[in-house]
This record gives sequence, C-alpha cells and structure tokens, in this order.
Amino acid sequence: MRSYHLLGNLLSYQRKQYDKAEGLYQRALEIRCQYYTRQSDRAGQTLFNLAHLLRAKGEDDKAEKLFIECLVIREAVCGQTHTDSIKTAEQLASLYRQQGRQDEARKLHAQIADW
Repeated sequence: MRSYHLLGNLLSYQRKQYDKAEGLYQRALEIRCQYYTRQSDRAGQTLFNLAHLLRAKGEDDKAEKLFIECLVIREAVCGQTHTDSIKTAEQLASLYRQQGRQDEARKLHAQIADW
C-alpha cells in the first residue's frame, strides 16, 4: 500500500505524470481505507496528496472537497495545531485565494492564527 503512495508521489511531483499518479493515489486510498479506515491519518495523507495533484491538474472543485475532508480528518486525529492540519488549511486557503475567494481565505487564515 505504501508503494502505491510513493509511486504516486514520484509520478506527480517529479515526473508530472498526473493521470498515472492519480490512479496510484486512488488505489493507495482504497487500500488505506480498507486497512485503517477513511478517518485515519494515513488516508488523510493520501487525500492531501491527491487533492494537491488535482489542483495541479486544474480540477479545483475536486481538490477543494478533498482538502476539506483531509482537514477534518487531520484536526480530529492530530489536532488543530499539528503541522499537518495547518499545512492542509494553508493549502485550502491558497486554493480559495487563487479562485478569488478572498473572504474565505482570510477567514481560514484567521482560524489558523487562533490555533
């Protein structure tokens, strides 16, 4: 299961082969959900990478949904002040800024500052 995730990372970040990487992340997510549950930090890690990949492909609506799901998981599992939770919230805020949704981005940054 880790192999799918690592291959997804390689293809996505180093080789920009997004379609192949997406399939590997989807498979890694399926396996992690079966082995751990969808609410686990392992599934959250894969959701984050898949959301990042979808954003790179320009599929912002799908990426947003996955970033939100990942943030909910990471806050529940790791806590709001954990670096993974903050990193996820920052990526979501960045997506909002890119889409011109400045109020939502500011609100999220204010929440991060309060953590």
